Amino acid sequence: MSTATTSKPDAIQDQSLAFAYELCEALGIAPLKLKELKYLTLALLQVAANEAHQNAAFAEHLQAALATLLTDKESKDAKIRRLVTPAKG
Repeated sequence: MSTATTSKPDAIQDQSLAFAYELCEALGIAPLKLKELKYLTLALLQVAANEAHQNAAFAEHLQAALATLLTDKESKDAKIRRLVTPAKG
């Protein structure tokens, strides 16, 4: 099961929850409660940091995923600024 990444309002929180559920499923553990997700996040960051130091391909994959998410966010922010900024003239 793979969840697509999109940049819609509230999409980041929705995607985070969906991927947390997917990760729990992949790890063979029961879905975590919201207050427990910080521990999953910490474990994931620890493992990812170690893997990025040892595996350049993993680090590049993570950089690309982050760049995509940031680009989507910047595009959304630019659209919002155009809508709320009065035209000069």
